[in-house]
Amino acid sequence: MESVDQSISARTPYKIDHRIVLPDGTEKTVHVSGEAIRGEAGEPNQFVGTVQDITERIESETMARRLSEAIEVFSGCVALYDAEDRLVFCNAPYRELNREVLETLVPGLSFEEHLKAILAKRLVPNAIGREDEWLAERLEHHRNPEGPLETQRRDGQWLLAYEKRLGDGGCVLLLTDISDMKRVESERSEALEQAEKANLAKSAFLATMSHELRTPLNAILGFSEIISLQYFGPLGDPKYKEYANDIRTSGYHLLALINDVLDLSAIEAGKISLTRENIAMGEIVEECSRTIADAAAQKGVSYRAIVPADLPPIYADRRAIKQVLLNLLSNAFKFTPEGGKIRLNVSAANGHCTIDVADTGEGVPADKLARLTDPFVRVEPDPHKSQEGTGLGLSIVDSLVRLHGGEIDIKSKLGQGTTVTVKLPNRGH
Repeated sequence: MESVDQSISARTPYKIDHRIVLPDGTEKTVHVSGEAIRGEAGEPNQFVGTVQDITERIESETMARRLSEAIEVFSGCVALYDAEDRLVFCNAPYRELNREVLETLVPGLSFEEHLKAILAKRLVPNAIGREDEWLAERLEHHRNPEGPLETQRRDGQWLLAYEKRLGDGGCVLLLTDISDMKRVESERSEALEQAEKANLAKSAFLATMSHELRTPLNAILGFSEIISLQYFGPLGDPKYKEYANDIRTSGYHLLALINDVLDLSAIEAGKISLTRENIAMGEIVEECSRTIADAAAQKGVSYRAIVPADLPPIYADRRAIKQVLLNLLSNAFKFTPEGGKIRLNVSAANGHCTIDVADTGEGVPADKLARLTDPFVRVEPDPHKSQEGTGLGLSIVDSLVRLHGGEIDIKSKLGQGTTVTVKLPNRGH
């Protein structure tokens, strides 16, 4: 070999790495070192040396070099510190991130020196004014990492630090830029806050308008009733009485709408407080049934309420539960045609009171089921038919049920009817 020949000529020891193939076909890399022994004539006639298998070392060095090259071009920021917290290696993105303190990224310098330089340059706004405290916290997390750590830099960049202690006591540090994610979170939070403010403003506006409308509406209802009942004498043409009755009917319809808007606005604004007491559901059902039974009979709709005699009392707000029942029954009555059936069933089991209101009405289209409890959503399947009501009934029911810690479930099929189930926790006192 040329290198051996040169060593012999120069009368110096030789060292070479040589690739060999064993009889079984295995390739090895060996390190050969030695020197030539010369005879009386000065010519080399013997060689003394050693042969060392360095295959694993060469493979490890190759892998380490390739890993180093890969980390160097990796887009994330990577740094490796030894067991004594001295820098071993960091890649180009890490050096670019810390270009203002580049002098601390020399192998052998400690992580603490790096942090102190960051503090001196005031690169971390959150640390200003509490440098010693921040340094202690950061070093503690570095030495005993427990999950990722978020840090914001002076330029507004957000970094997520992942640190992992290695078996030899060293530490690998990975920094990821999460600025875009934090910006999206901030925008989302701001949007939610604005939406909440807009919703509260809407509720306040509706409540104010509703109160303002009530005063002239009460006057309209009063005057229309006086005219309709002819308190001050005959009206003359019968049409006047008919018109007065129409005004009165429309006025009460508008009053119902205003009351629903006020209730919903109060619930959304958090101004509804429940006055809980032990109430007998049988009494509530009887009161609500009187309201719906006569109208159902006139329309030719069969109505039946089932309440077990031994039903335990429910600890709830009487007015709210009555409003829930009335809204559910009114909805069922509205969409159940002549000859149909409405059934109200109340039961108790496993610490809950369950109210089922089922009808054999027109049913609800599948695409509207999920939005039935949204305000002002109408359930009329035929858009060409006139729709009575405010579209707030089920929304109010859902809100009142949730205030009680309960839940509402709606099942429906077109042409077969609808069943609304309200489940209320019964924490009786």
